[in-house]
Amino acid sequence: MATPKVTPPRGLVAVTGGSGYVAGYCIAQLLNEGWRVRTTVRNLGAAEEVRATIGKITANANAIEFMAADLNSDVGWADAVAGAGYVLHVASRVPTVDPKFDDELVRPARDGTLRVLKAARDAGVKRVVMTSSISAIMFGREVREKPFTEADWTDETNRDDTSPYDRAKTIAERAARDWHKTEGGGLELATVNPGLVLGPVLGSDFSASLEAGSCWMVRSRPYRISASTWSTYATSRHCNCWR
Repeated sequence: MATPKVTPPRGLVAVTGGSGYVAGYCIAQLLNEGWRVRTTVRNLGAAEEVRATIGKITANANAIEFMAADLNSDVGWADAVAGAGYVLHVASRVPTVDPKFDDELVRPARDGTLRVLKAARDAGVKRVVMTSSISAIMFGREVREKPFTEADWTDETNRDDTSPYDRAKTIAERAARDWHKTEGGGLELATVNPGLVLGPVLGSDFSASLEAGSCWMVRSRPYRISASTWSTYATSRHCNCWR
C-alpha cells in the first residue's frame, strides 16, 4: 500500500484578535489553504470557544495555536509572532456606542498596532497586513465625487464630522505608516480599508457592522453608512495581500 502523501504546511501566519469576526474568517481561510495559524486572544480561557466558533467554517480548527496578548500591553507579542512569515493585524476594538473619551479607542488602536509592528520587525516577519477602515480615509472633509486614493486621510481634527472610531482608526494607520517609514527596516506593510463588514454570524462576537444591520432592520437607531460594503468573502483580501 502506498504511503499517503502529506502536504507540508505553507508556513506560519500570525493573526491578532482571533476572537473577532473578521479574524475568524481569515483564520478559517488560511487553514483551508494549508497555512499554519497562530492567533492571539486576551485571555487563553476563551481559546476553546474561539476554536469551536471557527470550527463551524473549517474542519481544521484543531490546528489553531493560541497565544495570550493584549493591545494595551507589551507582554506576549514577541512570542505571538515568533517564527511567522506573515502577520494579519486584525485586532481592534469596534464599539457599537461611542466611548466618553477618545483614548479608550486610540490607545489600543495606535499603541497596539505599534506593538505588533515592532514585534514583527524584530522577529523577521516579511509582511504585516493591517485592518484599517474607510474611517481613516473619507471623513472630516467636504463631500467629493472623485475616487479616494492612498494620499487621502480623514481629518481627525474635525470633530463635527468624525466619530471617536474614525479618529482612532486614522491616528492608528497614520502612526503605522510613519513608524514603518522610519523604523520598519525590511518589514513590508499593507493595509485593508473596508467599509461595512457583512456575512454569516458564527457566534456571539460579531462585527459592529452587523449590529448596525440589525438596527436598520428593527429601526432602533440610525447609523451613518457609506456606499462601500465589504462582505466576509473579501477576507481573501487580507490573505492575498502578500501574493
